[in-house]
Amino acid sequence: ENVTQFGVARRVTGKEALANSDQQMYSCGSLAPKMKKRGAGCMDHSFQRLAEPWEITDGAVYLMRELAPICKDAVASQMASAAELIALRNYGHHVYLKQTFWKSVPAIAKGLGKRPFKRVLEPLLEPLFDTLVCNHRLAAHAAADCIGFLNKYLGNLVFTGRLSEDMKAKLRRSDLVSIKLDGL
Repeated sequence: ENVTQFGVARRVTGKEALANSDQQMYSCGSLAPKMKKRGAGCMDHSFQRLAEPWEITDGAVYLMRELAPICKDAVASQMASAAELIALRNYGHHVYLKQTFWKSVPAIAKGLGKRPFKRVLEPLLEPLFDTLVCNHRLAAHAAADCIGFLNKYLGNLVFTGRLSEDMKAKLRRSDLVSIKLDGL
């Protein structure tokens, strides 16, 4: 029996077979014609384009995360600059960079240690809470997870003591943060 994942495959013969022979082939489920020469179309692994600046910064965030335990001073000295870049919204993919950054902050914080991280926390707070209330759910969830981590890692009183009234209001409006902060 000729059973496939989607049912039984029937044998095509006669006029139907001729009608479907020697026709343009399409690849990868797209409507683009399959290229005859090897290494073209969707299988062209030599295709390259210049990286966008946000993509380079995204890679730098991963690098900061990995270097934090080893080069504490160098990473700590870049956190304020990173916060400025994360706050930018003048390019289309800013939410992806924010998502990467807020997912990386817990590892960076652990790598730096509590005391050094507390010294670089201040410039991160405003962009963190702006991301919490943004319309991009993945970035907002990454920010919420980061807030939960910071509250636990630094301690509730230390973390909430650094929040402005505006940040506390954003926290109250958010349905993503699963922690209750003192005094809210």
